[in-house]
This record gives sequence, C-alpha cells and structure tokens, in this order.
Amino acid sequence: MGYSIIDAVDWSGKAWERFVTEDPSSSCPPSVKFYEMDDERYRAEWRSEQAEKFDVIVYNFAVNDKKALEFAQELLAKDGRVRLSKA
Repeated sequence: MGYSIIDAVDWSGKAWERFVTEDPSSSCPPSVKFYEMDDERYRAEWRSEQAEKFDVIVYNFAVNDKKALEFAQELLAKDGRVRLSKA
C-alpha cells in the first residue's frame, strides 16, 4: 500500500507473537510498530504526543459504529479511510 508509518494496536500481545513474531511464514514490514494496549489507551497516548493523523484505520475486530466514528473523526487525515471488520 505504500505507507511508511504503520501502528498495530492490540490489548494482548499473544496473537502478535504467535502470528507475526514467531511464525516463520509471516511477513511484516519493518515500519510496523506494535503497541500492546487497548484502543482507548492508544488514543490517549496519541493525543498526548500530538501525533500525525492517519490515512487509514483498520479494525480487525468487532467495534461499534459510534466508537469507530469517534476515532475516525479524531485520528483520520482529511481524506482518510476506515475499514471495519464486522465479525
């Protein structure tokens, strides 16, 4: 996709370790930084650092529409996009 800064956030690092770190067949760009925390804590840290807005936000878990909209309004760049998984 061509993105140079990619943040991955999950409250549990077990899946990241199993499917990214430990799996010899996995492929992860070196620019991906993993944060073991929930999305609310991530957003609080993002706010405190006054970090850049994102071009894309992907939720790979069920999230309610209201919460996704709140995150999108705050964290997305002007023409940014959100991808939701409705599992």
